[in-house]
Amino acid sequence: MATTIVDTGTWVINLIHPTVIQRGQTSRFKASFKHVKDGFVDLTTPTLKFYDGTDTQVSTTQTPNQTDLGKGEYKKDFTFSNTLATGTYVAEWGGTYTDTDGIASTIFIRQTFIIKSGKA
Repeated sequence: MATTIVDTGTWVINLIHPTVIQRGQTSRFKASFKHVKDGFVDLTTPTLKFYDGTDTQVSTTQTPNQTDLGKGEYKKDFTFSNTLATGTYVAEWGGTYTDTDGIASTIFIRQTFIIKSGKA
């Protein structure tokens, strides 16, 4: 697992994700969203999408959950098909948030990982 912290000046986003996944394996992706002014915040319509190396979406849009997690924290367990090609893939987190001043933001953050062949 790898941890990636992205600081945009307005947002601090912490991503915890696998770097290498075997086809057929279930992997957990986690993210937390901290607004510079409002602290940890829940996004409106949070999403998680997976893309291949040609930027083609390889699964339906996933809805991450917050079960057993704090405010602004999300996770999603996902099983990658045994039929996917090996190579570099992208996980894209997205959502919207309106801060305490009424300013809306749309957030998209991407992380890369490798899918390889083999048994889970």
